[in-house]
Amino acid sequence: MTPSRMLAPVAFCLVALAASVALGDRLGATISLGQTTTATVPASGGVTTVGFLVTQGTARKLAFTVKRSKGSTLQPDVSLVAPDGTVFAIAANGGSVKTSATSWSAKVPNVPQSGLWRVEVRGAAASSGGCTVNVKGKDTFKTAATVTVPVNGKQEVVIEAGDGAAITVSASRAGSSVIPQLLILDPNGLAVGDGTAFVGSDKTGKFSLKGYRLPVFGKYTLRFSAAMGTGGGMNYSVTGASAKIAGTLPTADVGAAIETEPGLVTTLDGSHSQPASGKALTYRWAQVSGPAVALTGTSTSKPTFTAPIGETSIAFQLSVTEQGALSKAATLDVTVARRPLADAGRSQAVISAAAVTLDGTKSLDRRGKGLVYAWRQIPGDDATVTLTGADTASPTFTAPAGNHTLHLGLSVDDGNARSFEDVVVVEVGTANTAVADAGREQYVPRMATVHLSGLASKNASGVLDSGILWTQTAGTAVTLASATTPWPSFTAPRAPSDLEFQLTINGVAATSDRVAVHVRPVEPNLPAPTTADGPLNAPSGAIQLNATATIDPTGDALSFRWAQVAGNAVAVTGAASG
Repeated sequence: MTPSRMLAPVAFCLVALAASVALGDRLGATISLGQTTTATVPASGGVTTVGFLVTQGTARKLAFTVKRSKGSTLQPDVSLVAPDGTVFAIAANGGSVKTSATSWSAKVPNVPQSGLWRVEVRGAAASSGGCTVNVKGKDTFKTAATVTVPVNGKQEVVIEAGDGAAITVSASRAGSSVIPQLLILDPNGLAVGDGTAFVGSDKTGKFSLKGYRLPVFGKYTLRFSAAMGTGGGMNYSVTGASAKIAGTLPTADVGAAIETEPGLVTTLDGSHSQPASGKALTYRWAQVSGPAVALTGTSTSKPTFTAPIGETSIAFQLSVTEQGALSKAATLDVTVARRPLADAGRSQAVISAAAVTLDGTKSLDRRGKGLVYAWRQIPGDDATVTLTGADTASPTFTAPAGNHTLHLGLSVDDGNARSFEDVVVVEVGTANTAVADAGREQYVPRMATVHLSGLASKNASGVLDSGILWTQTAGTAVTLASATTPWPSFTAPRAPSDLEFQLTINGVAATSDRVAVHVRPVEPNLPAPTTADGPLNAPSGAIQLNATATIDPTGDALSFRWAQVAGNAVAVTGAASG
């Protein structure tokens, strides 16, 4: 009988990696009613989206035209999406649609929702290319009434004004001695203009405000009151129309559309806005679409808000004023979604002139609608390679002659949000036999116990039992336990943070690898506690390791990674299975 032997001197470690599972696609441009913009549907079969702001009402008649651009092969396939994210059934709402191979047009007699609407353009029959998008319509309104204003009292009227709107307001006595006055409050409740009220004549009891431009889209409060201790009845009327803009104005600049994640404090940036004549600017931000959020610092260049928990899209507008000159409003679209995860694969050690294939197939698509891949070589390497298929999951290149350490980065895009970049290390030649692999990027909840994994690292002996060092390189400082082993751990901080850790093997900085850990307030993808059989006593020969008892707490599919961490080197078959 062959005596059994204890397997403790030959030790293995396992990590289990969980997968998890974002609204409409990101906004490419925003236009005002009556404007035309150019857009491009990418060859990958994606979508281009143009937004426009409009107030609700049966008088809101709109017309749309999408035409392929000269030289384009695009066959426009167009959807109209309401502010709540639902596709608007044009014909069912009394409208009409005309289509051809080169254009799409539609008419809508009314819009039932206020806010940011979207024209989404796709390419039918796998077509792609450029197009023009035009939205015609007038965002106008008119209202009138008689109110009684008590002495030292007020009456408030709420109106909704469109993008780039101007209002005309008139008021007059109605059988009283009242002296009408008016204060206009913006959607944040702040006074418009210099903050002083418009006051009527004490003799005639009338005032008229003509073509007064409003800074941003949204609901305004017209606060009618009585001046000089008077009171009584007054008639008022309010009309709204597109503003006539002339002269040199300051420019509001909100930058490109941004992406944020659920529950994160997010900063808007209007600091690149420009004055027309070099004078100081004042800022006015307002939310114009999406679920209501509390915007802090609406009169600063960089206000903040906490993103909603659910995945959604929010729009804000900024107007700036320079010595009374009001800019056109600029609209910013903010997508709230969990980012996809880029996984650039495991670190590699290859010989010169080898055919190298990178592997991004383990990247995580949280939306389930497909990923667009973008690979690049990180600047700074001492040799340059040419990537074939840089827009695919598995590009290739030929390793250069000599000894080099290459760094290749992968970003993925699900049409809603972009991932952070993941970088893989490829060691070419024989100069370094130690190549670090710091494992996969992670999203974790606050205060979670987090495990890092260097189990895919390589060294000359094939056993990860020495020379390992983890260090934190970015983010809120945490305490790493077992920082000289392949599987250190730490407790995530209380506040959301982006952490980064570096792994080196045998002190070789050239082949070190880094991994990011993103701490999020509402991250649902809890780590799976690994369960494996052991310790084992077994005779010599083939030995079966088993971790199939590991269960992910949220029911996601698991992948596995085994590595030897002690004992004489042995060949492990199926190191990526349970």
